[in-house]
Amino acid sequence: EAQDHNSSPAEPRKMAPTVNQVNQHIKDTRKIYYSALAGFLLTCLCLLCLKWLIFGDESVADILGAPKATPMSHIALTPMSRSGGNPSHIVVRSMVQSKESTQSDIAHMTNFFNKIYVGPLSIGTPPQQFDNVVFDTGSADLWVLAAASNVHADYLSYFVSKASTTYSVLADSAWNIAYGTGSASGVAGTDTVCIAGLCADQQIFAAASNVENMDISQYEPQDGICGFARQEASTLDGDTLMSSLMANAQNSQGKFAFYLSKHADGGSKLILGDDVHDARYYASSQLETFAVNDDIDYEIGGLWSVHLSGIRAHDYALITDARNIDSDTQFISAIFDTGTTYIGVPSSQYHRFMTELTKDRPDCKSESGSSDDVYVCQDVINPTKNLPVIEFMASNVDGESVTMHLDAASYLDDSNELGFMPLPGLNIWILGDSFLKNYYSVYDVKQSQISLAPSTYNDKLLSSLMVTVLIVAIITVSILLLLAIVRYFVTHSQIKYLNQNSLLLNQNQNENGNGNVNQG
Repeated sequence: EAQDHNSSPAEPRKMAPTVNQVNQHIKDTRKIYYSALAGFLLTCLCLLCLKWLIFGDESVADILGAPKATPMSHIALTPMSRSGGNPSHIVVRSMVQSKESTQSDIAHMTNFFNKIYVGPLSIGTPPQQFDNVVFDTGSADLWVLAAASNVHADYLSYFVSKASTTYSVLADSAWNIAYGTGSASGVAGTDTVCIAGLCADQQIFAAASNVENMDISQYEPQDGICGFARQEASTLDGDTLMSSLMANAQNSQGKFAFYLSKHADGGSKLILGDDVHDARYYASSQLETFAVNDDIDYEIGGLWSVHLSGIRAHDYALITDARNIDSDTQFISAIFDTGTTYIGVPSSQYHRFMTELTKDRPDCKSESGSSDDVYVCQDVINPTKNLPVIEFMASNVDGESVTMHLDAASYLDDSNELGFMPLPGLNIWILGDSFLKNYYSVYDVKQSQISLAPSTYNDKLLSSLMVTVLIVAIITVSILLLLAIVRYFVTHSQIKYLNQNSLLLNQNQNENGNGNVNQG
């Protein structure tokens, strides 16, 4: 029988896997499954970390914009606080110019990295458009770059006098102006100027042929400056743009307001006329009005200045009292200035103020090592940790004491710089964009008053890139979850099948072994 069996032709058949091969296949399949599961868990962990870095400890409902109760106090102005810090410290945003259409009485502005806010206006006939003009409450002159300017860039706009049929140069045309940093000079003239749908004919302005130390760049573009301070602050021999709009009944009430975004490129607005009290932009129940006070320690009049009664941060306290204030006067002078990025602090107060502000943050240091420089914080993971809320106190027009709060997430900028700078030789505080982007500000030229209320917007959702990152992360996790589930069932079936084959193979091999033993 053995001879006949060996001599018969062999039938082709698949070789049955050995026990070791089956066991190895089972191990490989399990490894794939566990790797997919580990990838899913790791992605979930990354998503949680991303949520914490951007939104802090807030719930999903808060992230999606669910309404949240806001403390309302008639006297204490409390801005919408952000415990999560500055989103732009983690997510790099693209610089996109606002594409919102201009409606009457509203000029839509662009926020360039919280460093500079610019908006559009036109000059001449036909109109020559200037999209990147700084709307500045800290000065009163209107000027734009001249065609023959010493600053040349394709992202800037220039005034071509010969292209306007309504342009007229003044007899005494020489003009110059100096700012806290930078200066400009050129030729003064008149032409038709339009802003937010309102126009002033024969408006005096200057075409700047020489601009120095303005830090103009693609990231901080400036076609010019449009001053919104009062008439007394003007260096030009003629009405300011606001005075002209009031005189020709374009803005008869003499009111305008600023709504500055915190991080989004778009969303900022200059509102002119009777619609300044728009409850969409501020907490109306917290609106407080202050009288302009020109009795300040500054040589230029006509600014939007007030007297503060005190400033507090940690153990720092500057109070209008002869025993506590380092000044010959019994008040604290402050100017609201949309053309200044940071909050300016008198040099005599700067070192003590910054020392108290950063005493619990040793990583926040001066950029140059000098105590008279801007401070930068190194902790980008939790940038607002242990930085205090700053209180600015003043009396409103009714004589009530009002406290305006500024949290750390508001005065820490996108590059982790603390939003304060020293003012050498000055004894005034300048409340720049680091302050004003948290408060909706209304300026009343006729009544010489300023009104403030906390801005009402959810700045977490203003950055489209942040939302895109979260959507991509959620989709990625969902796909990984689906793949992990599919892999689980497929692997489970394979393991079950291979286990069964392994048992049958073991059984067959055992039977064959027993048969061989019996034959032997």
